[in-house]
Amino acid sequence: MKYVTNRYGSFDFLLGLGVYFGTKHDYHKYSLTDVFDVLMEYAVANYADDPILPQLIAVDYYLHFKVKPQMLFMAELPRQEKNAVIERLKLNHHKFRFVILPLSFHFPVLVNENRIQQGPFHLILQYDGLTKAKVIETTAEQVLIN
Repeated sequence: MKYVTNRYGSFDFLLGLGVYFGTKHDYHKYSLTDVFDVLMEYAVANYADDPILPQLIAVDYYLHFKVKPQMLFMAELPRQEKNAVIERLKLNHHKFRFVILPLSFHFPVLVNENRIQQGPFHLILQYDGLTKAKVIETTAEQVLIN
């Protein structure tokens, strides 16, 4: 929401989303995935020139789960590349499951400094099965896509 508020204004965005949602689903019969499906459709239809917004929606989706969810909205790195990143960063792949998403911006910079640092980066999400996904904090150099 911070990104949407700074870029588009929260009132107009949420009003438009509410109207759009009403055309897609009954307000009382929907799942979490349905909400994200409609949100993504709305963003793509109304903010097509913004490549960051769909990525943020995908990240938000993946952060809502305790276990690695079905891969929707954005594909993670291919297995070989993912395993190489996990090994390079010495992540515990025996205890945790990971999703590594290729993004066009550095997610921690957006969250912590409220600005976009462009470039190809990896976002690493860790699942322990007990709590919602955790972002593995890395430096920009550690998550740059080679």
